[in-house]
Amino acid sequence: MLSLLLTIAGLGAPAQVAYMPCFGADPAIVGVRHAGRMTDANGVTHYRIAVTVKNVGPRRQAGNTLDSVAMYEYAIRHDVKGLQPLAPGVSQTVIFDVKRSADAGMGTTPLRFRIEFAQPLPPGGQDCDPTNDSGALDL
Repeated sequence: MLSLLLTIAGLGAPAQVAYMPCFGADPAIVGVRHAGRMTDANGVTHYRIAVTVKNVGPRRQAGNTLDSVAMYEYAIRHDVKGLQPLAPGVSQTVIFDVKRSADAGMGTTPLRFRIEFAQPLPPGGQDCDPTNDSGALDL
């Protein structure tokens, strides 16, 4: 009887997290890639970073959905690119421009990208899996 009460109270065996199927829209960052670079005469390297977002859910995002991709460098928000509402299976690529010294070592500049929602808040059925809303690239 005591073990039954402990199990019901959550003090017995470790809890199992059930997979929750996605029934709504689910924008996800599916790719972050280096899309080109150029070094100017002043020793500044200009990078183009392509971030691809795809609706991997089974439903279209509502037409009034306002979401974007934000770029963070060293945890500081540097740029934001708006996204259009996406139908299931449709993707959109946004381009970020990043400048850094030509002398900077490779892999020393951490860039993080995150989908951010302005409407609706909370996103609810417009983002049924928040675990796929980010990506990273180290320059």
